[in-house]
Amino acid sequence: AEFPSAVDHAASSPDGGYGLAITGDTLRVVSNQTYIERAPVALPGPGAFILPKPQSVLVAVLCLDGTAVKVSTVDWAVTASGQTGVQNPTAAAMSPDGRYIFAGNSSGQVYRISMVDLSGELMFQAPGAVTDIAPGPGQNLCMTAEGMSQVWVVDVNSGLHSGGYDIPGSGTAVCITGDGKYVFAAVPGYGIVVVNVLDNTVAAQTEAFGTPADMAVNSVSNRAVVASPE
Repeated sequence: AEFPSAVDHAASSPDGGYGLAITGDTLRVVSNQTYIERAPVALPGPGAFILPKPQSVLVAVLCLDGTAVKVSTVDWAVTASGQTGVQNPTAAAMSPDGRYIFAGNSSGQVYRISMVDLSGELMFQAPGAVTDIAPGPGQNLCMTAEGMSQVWVVDVNSGLHSGGYDIPGSGTAVCITGDGKYVFAAVPGYGIVVVNVLDNTVAAQTEAFGTPADMAVNSVSNRAVVASPE
């Protein structure tokens, strides 16, 4: 499908049946079978991140002004909205259990947002701008931020930083294999760094793809999809 303006973020519906994209203050919905666009969903402001809730019929959208909405994938209608307190989010991810959204901003503030009422709570402070947040390993989350040579683990239940994996510089993107054994981090000057979670050692490293802008790992394998500007 072609859209009238640039795509700000993209994702899939929880069941994989629809491709989703944010263009400004609009959520675009395209069938993955027919490639036909449904009626767009109006957002309360410019959108930032699409956050599908696992094994559900709900998608959350976090906007730049901190407003979040829940959208039903049954009829593609907004069912709830709330103010999270996260201004200009730079990274966000849904927890693996679907209970919370974790979002960070350029000031390094990390918020936990309830999927019940979309209320947000400031949980902790990273050393610099939050660059990425991803689900895993297990029921936790991982995140990267400027000013730290680690991938931080975030405990979903406490909402706090609970550990980390060493990398050779500040990461700009992160993802975790489906089995939870390896963390992939994009590190400027080092390319892709793969860390073994069990012993916190670098298992592999390559600069063949430059420094990826984004990465994702197939949940049933260790194959990564890399988006690189180079």
